[in-house]
Amino acid sequence: MEPTANTTDAPYTPAATKPVTETDAPNELARLRDLLIHTHPDAVAGMIAGHSVTELIESVAAAKAEYARIAARLHAAAPVRAGGGSRSSTLPAPDLARLSPIAKITLGIHDRTSQ
Repeated sequence: MEPTANTTDAPYTPAATKPVTETDAPNELARLRDLLIHTHPDAVAGMIAGHSVTELIESVAAAKAEYARIAARLHAAAPVRAGGGSRSSTLPAPDLARLSPIAKITLGIHDRTSQ
């Protein structure tokens, strides 16, 4: 089977893709960051950042290490009650709007590890 000749001067690009322009780059990086956050729930989302694909991907390791460090600190500090329940089972729910970002991360990790 003979290939058909390209009758235009434009280079071939698949119909489903378009070239990434400079104005598209921030949107593509934001989409990649969202994907990395979604696929790495064991990482501190705020630490996944960068101005390039490489920087974003490399930031995941540090974000995961920080998450593990916070989780280990919480696990070591959480008292175990005689009934086996965690301390959070007896406390009222905190007002999330008043918590700092670190306090929210700490609370979220504690809730995940105590289930």
